[in-house]
Amino acid sequence: PKLDRAALNSKWFTALAAAGEVIEARTIERPQLPAWISGRLARQKQSLSADAMDFLVDRIEGNLLAAHQEIQKLGLLYPEGEIAFESLRQAVGNVARYDVFQLGTALLEGDPARFARMLEGLRAEGEAPNLVLWALAEELRTLYRIGKGRSENVPFAQLFKEHRVWGEKQRLV
Repeated sequence: PKLDRAALNSKWFTALAAAGEVIEARTIERPQLPAWISGRLARQKQSLSADAMDFLVDRIEGNLLAAHQEIQKLGLLYPEGEIAFESLRQAVGNVARYDVFQLGTALLEGDPARFARMLEGLRAEGEAPNLVLWALAEELRTLYRIGKGRSENVPFAQLFKEHRVWGEKQRLV
């Protein structure tokens, strides 16, 4: 996972960085997937409509290796240009892999279809139900604490810091 600012500035990390090369391999999150896919399709001189892109993102979420393979398969199956939605539907399998810790983000986004897909995917992958319940309960506890803090006029910035809510999640909260 991504290192936080404290870890990046720690003695062990600065010593390691001084002795070698640091190569950061960031996770491509769901909102970034359409651009990632479009870039790879463009290399093959192919493209997708918005509906087809949404369909593909739903099918490959969380599994970039499979996404890469599906994109290569599209390059072999179809000519240059825009790939028809029906052609895409026939060619692409459901290879999504879900992270239990992204379930809270899906909940905050207010997308019940994605949330249900993620729950079903986690169940199918054999994720422990108690871990799923714990992750959701943590998200709800954080929301409750932030709501309680706001009712006491505590600024959002302070609440986000206290409850370790960072990045895109702040906008969703």
